[in-house]
Amino acid sequence: MLIRFEVLQDGFIPSYFDSNYDIYRAQKYLFMQQDYSSAWTPSWFASLGTSLFTDILVFNAALDGPFKASPVIGQNAIAAANQTDYPHLRAVLALNRIDKFPFYFEATYEKYYIGAVKGFFSDLVDPTDAVIGLNINYKTGASILTLLYNAQWNPAADKFEVTSSLQAAVMF
Repeated sequence: MLIRFEVLQDGFIPSYFDSNYDIYRAQKYLFMQQDYSSAWTPSWFASLGTSLFTDILVFNAALDGPFKASPVIGQNAIAAANQTDYPHLRAVLALNRIDKFPFYFEATYEKYYIGAVKGFFSDLVDPTDAVIGLNINYKTGASILTLLYNAQWNPAADKFEVTSSLQAAVMF
């Protein structure tokens, strides 16, 4: 378990490039264009995780947010809200490589604006404003091929919208 206290300068977004980047790109850009004083905001970060079978199965949940109370604003006002005013969760479950078996996996759940619509615990499990990801990795030699899936809840259509991509990496 890790708990740390942070002091962030106003206008700073701790996790700017993350799995929700495409969802909130316009909001983040507008947020960064504002003129901020050099004020500082106290915040917190907590992480809890476990590792089983010599790091083969790993789970970690990290939650961060400000010390101030976050206002409940409703779903329609999210577009104009400052994401650093609300708690943020990133949970990861990974099944790492076992000996020479070439496949390994990682599932993620990342959620912003926790407490902005229905309250902390209701928003935590509500898939709105969250990205659920699955990475399927295949390692061959020095190369790693990854098939990435991201699911984002679309409340208007009442269903998940799934996107996929392919990534290649070389380890030296």
